Amino acid sequence: MVRSKATKWITFLVILAIAEAMVNPPTPTTSDPNDEIMNRLLGYMDNEVDPCQDFHKYAGGKYEEKHENDTYSEVLSEIQQRVEERYLAIFETLSAQQSSLDPNSVEAKVLSFYQTCRMATNESRSLRHYLELVEPDYLYTWPQFNKSRSVWPNSLFNWMLTLAQLRRFGYDNLLVKMNVKLDFVDSSKYMITIERPTFDYATDKLQNNFNTKKLLIRLGVARGRAMSLARSIKRLEFAIRKLAAVEEEHNDDLTLSELESQNGLPWRRYLSRVFDHTFAENHEVQIKNVDYFVKLKNLLKSYNSEVIATYMMAKFARFMKSTVESDEDNGALDCVKDVRVYMGFGTNFLYESSYPTNLYEPAVQDVFNAVRGTLLNRIDANKLKLSLRQAAKVSEKIEGMKLNLGNKPSNQNHRTFVTNFYRDLRLANDQDFAAAQLKVLRVHARRNLELLDQPAAKGNAYYSLEDTLPTNNPEPFYVRRENTIVLPTDVLQSPYFVPQGHDVFKVSFLGFMIAQKMLEALLPEALVYDVFGNSNSQFLDFADNKNYVAALSCLNANTTDYLEQRVVDVSALQLAYEAYFGMGSRFSQLQPRFTRLPLQQLFFLNYAQNLIGDEEYVDFDGQDTDRTRLHQTLANLRGFGRAFNCPQTTRGLNPINICNVW
Repeated sequence: MVRSKATKWITFLVILAIAEAMVNPPTPTTSDPNDEIMNRLLGYMDNEVDPCQDFHKYAGGKYEEKHENDTYSEVLSEIQQRVEERYLAIFETLSAQQSSLDPNSVEAKVLSFYQTCRMATNESRSLRHYLELVEPDYLYTWPQFNKSRSVWPNSLFNWMLTLAQLRRFGYDNLLVKMNVKLDFVDSSKYMITIERPTFDYATDKLQNNFNTKKLLIRLGVARGRAMSLARSIKRLEFAIRKLAAVEEEHNDDLTLSELESQNGLPWRRYLSRVFDHTFAENHEVQIKNVDYFVKLKNLLKSYNSEVIATYMMAKFARFMKSTVESDEDNGALDCVKDVRVYMGFGTNFLYESSYPTNLYEPAVQDVFNAVRGTLLNRIDANKLKLSLRQAAKVSEKIEGMKLNLGNKPSNQNHRTFVTNFYRDLRLANDQDFAAAQLKVLRVHARRNLELLDQPAAKGNAYYSLEDTLPTNNPEPFYVRRENTIVLPTDVLQSPYFVPQGHDVFKVSFLGFMIAQKMLEALLPEALVYDVFGNSNSQFLDFADNKNYVAALSCLNANTTDYLEQRVVDVSALQLAYEAYFGMGSRFSQLQPRFTRLPLQQLFFLNYAQNLIGDEEYVDFDGQDTDRTRLHQTLANLRGFGRAFNCPQTTRGLNPINICNVW
């Protein structure tokens, strides 16, 4: 959760300052690039705190004071905002050049979406307006837009065709979850996958009756009907959630003819509308929980068509609202966030054009290789007593892991790739934000659906194209079936990552992040896939390995609800530390001249940047607090106690017993 204290006036000054800096960049200095990193570390430290008692406060006790007037509350949000401020300057520069831009260029299209966001009318942001632009079918509109309820064609309503209309804009989690994904058996090709919907997040569910009533009124439903409809669609959703709350079953490969005969739903008509082309009866799809769809069909038969249509439009409106940051203020930074989410490949290209990261690749790859080499040594040591075949499979998976910098294919020109991605995007350069938003969503969904007719991109051809819109998280992420770590370029900026900086800073910060993602590849649910992304029967029972179970039990001595996260965190810090200080390290162990702090202390202080901030304003939903995570990782690494000469205790930061997994 990021604090919002910045005013429009401050944002305006930021834009001017950054734009001027791009036009008149500061004269390069010959100062040591490590000085900025050191000043940052020393500025956050609270030297009055004992590092052996509270390292979180020792390393970052002054973070809140230093950033009291800023809009972020922890380091990763700070990284995000710095990048977003750079985008403000990029858009200011492009705006000044707009008359000379090729209207079909990536620059012109991304700028157009940004400007529409900035100039949008309030009416074009209304939830009702989305429904005016996206109708339930070609033959009729939503019930509330008819002058009389009696003329709405209940008998013509087909919820599968309406579902297809909404899926064309990327809404894939309503009644049915249909996507294009790698074949469960053969990762060299894509298949249509059909699953039950999920209700994991608050945005996946309607709110209470009162708030749902307010939503329906905003969508144009008459006040006199709103509460009764709200109650009806809430009952419907409760029934759907009950149907979907079953244990997940295995995949079935069925032809569309077989699927239609099993549950009587018009799957070919549905898919034809989503994909804009017909499908043969013998076209195979992969489906889970076939019984769910039979029960869903029978459930919806018991509901009035108007109730089903109202439920679908309410859910679609919530989906559209949940994907945007900007509101009626049309704020510059919020619009930057929106354009980055909606046109991620385009904005990444603009950023790379202004802040090239190709010079960073060798340094990033060095860190990746060092961490991977250390993990391979641990696998060879075989603490978990894996069989020879299992150990070989794990090593093969880690050796074959790829690092993708900037989420783009490296086997083709970046501009060519992005231009082709947005080839059929035509924006109107007007003030209708919903219309622009829907057009961009349609293109994103179309590119994802087109994967069905393509071989799976591997190696240098790979890029991550999610079913739904991504976030602007600057952290790396691991793609299981592709066995690839994707590293956003946000983090590759001073003082967080400096290619010319000391290696201790690179490995302790970025090395830890990369190590986290490598360890995610070794969690039980990821080990069931081999190096090629295919099923790996060697590890179906890995979670029951007695040595793995014992290691988890050790880590859970200080109980957590997020044990897998702790496995990753603790093991990742151990890996990064060994990659730098281990016997096989290629990194210099000489004491640097720019500080008197020992290298080991520098390592832990810089590592802590991953997990410090003003915790009062950070949302820790779904994870332990940063303080807990930091202390748990340090307590399971003997090097920390040695670095700060901490006394051994039973449960402190230098305990008698430590835990290892790999």
